[in-house]
Amino acid sequence: MNIGRTIDALIGHLEFLRHELDTAETILLDQRRRIDTWTTDTADNPGRVTGGGEPTSTIERAVLARTAIDTQLRSHREELHAAELTVRNLRNDCQRTMRHEGAAFELELPAPPRCDAAGRDGAIEWADPTCTNVPSRGPLCDRCSKREYRWRTRHDLPPRRDGVFAGDLNDTGGRD
Repeated sequence: MNIGRTIDALIGHLEFLRHELDTAETILLDQRRRIDTWTTDTADNPGRVTGGGEPTSTIERAVLARTAIDTQLRSHREELHAAELTVRNLRNDCQRTMRHEGAAFELELPAPPRCDAAGRDGAIEWADPTCTNVPSRGPLCDRCSKREYRWRTRHDLPPRRDGVFAGDLNDTGGRD
């Protein structure tokens, strides 16, 4: 088990999750606000739908939709909290082992690796010099790897084997 690589991948996923979770929560809250402004039943808009059973009124549909959104928001928060607890418990186990063996707690941590496109073909055109994401394959993160793959495809160059985009179905990953 390559612990360093796994932790680097987790850090990368968490960096993306910070943005994605914030965006998803904003979208869900906007949907909930729209539900709160649904119109009630009128003569022109009876608001009744049959779903295989009893007809459902507009208010009932709004309650069901809002409950589903609230459940999803709560699920996001609970899963994030569970991930935090898992990491905390793992650290506590490691510290307990270290304490039992008398190992030092103050570890000098090396800087995590960062995406680096230096020396790559066409990097002046496709690379983001400010990218600080954790590399996933080779020296590049997923986003820069995809940019390089697209640039190489546009310029009729074969894909690189150390950092090719994972979604390329034509690539054999070096297993020719």
